[in-house]
Amino acid sequence: ALAHMRAALELDPVSPRVNGDVGRLFYLAGRHEQAIAQCRRSQALLPEELRHRDCVVHALVEKGARKEATTEAAAILREHAGAGTGESTDPVEPDGDVLTAYWRWAGTTIAERAARGEDSHVHAAAAWARAGEPDRAFAQLEAAWAVRRTP
Repeated sequence: ALAHMRAALELDPVSPRVNGDVGRLFYLAGRHEQAIAQCRRSQALLPEELRHRDCVVHALVEKGARKEATTEAAAILREHAGAGTGESTDPVEPDGDVLTAYWRWAGTTIAERAARGEDSHVHAAAAWARAGEPDRAFAQLEAAWAVRRTP
C-alpha cells in the first residue's frame, strides 16, 4: 500500500489528501518520525484539515513524545475554542489533562464530521478510546458498522 501511495505522491506531490494518506500509512506501520514529517507536510498544504494534525498527535504519543503531543493538542484545542460560536475561550485548564481533553474534543468533532460523511466513525472511535470512553468508542464502531451495512 505504501509503495502505491508513494507513486501517487510522485504524481501529485502537492495533494494534501495523498500526503496525509501517506502519513497515516507511516503511522499505521509504526514509522512515527516519517508519519509526523509527512502529516506536517500535508498540514502545511491544508492547515484547516484536522485529520493531519490528529495524526501528528497520535504519532507523537506512540513514539513517547508526550510533552510534544500535549503541546500540539493544546494548540489545536486553543485554535478551535469557540469555533462557530464567536467565542474565544481557553479550553485547556492549567491542571487538567490536556491529552484527555483533546481526545474528547476530537471524538466529538470527528463523530460530527463522520455523521456528515466527511470522516470515519472508526477515526472517532479511536479518539474516544484514547479518552478512556469505551461506551462512546463502541457507539462509533456501531455507527461504522451501520454505515458499512447500508447499501
